[in-house]
Amino acid sequence: MRNKLILILAFIAIAFNGFSQKNNALNWKFYAENQDNGNVNLIFETTIKDGFHLYSPYNPQGASRPLEININDTQNFTKIDKIKEAYTPQEKYEEFFEVTEKFFVQKAKFTIEITPKNSDKQTVTGTISGQVCKEDGFCSMVEENFSIEINPISQKKKIK
Repeated sequence: MRNKLILILAFIAIAFNGFSQKNNALNWKFYAENQDNGNVNLIFETTIKDGFHLYSPYNPQGASRPLEININDTQNFTKIDKIKEAYTPQEKYEEFFEVTEKFFVQKAKFTIEITPKNSDKQTVTGTISGQVCKEDGFCSMVEENFSIEINPISQKKKIK
């Protein structure tokens, strides 16, 4: 029991250390793609520095912190879909948490499909948060603001 408590305290200390440093293990790109049905895909793409991994939005409960994407103002959309992963995450059993974790190495790409209420040009803002870890066990928190300009195509514009 004492050993497990020491491990937990060490993990907490490592996590708090990660808060104080700018995370440079990820290089994000944010953009939008219009769909023929008038919906818009918000794209969140990152390259991951060698030796690091980024946890999936669907990492199991009780494991390392999963990636979250939060959109600030949702009143201009009638629908916001769940996060879709473009690549299949790797999986590895983590003895400390006693679960199989899901994570990405080298690259990751996530999509959220939204349905805008109108075809006005607008900016979608929000925050990506989660956890990135080195293979040696050092982890740091991810918190990145995003701003994506969208210019939806209305169904009326397409029909000519």
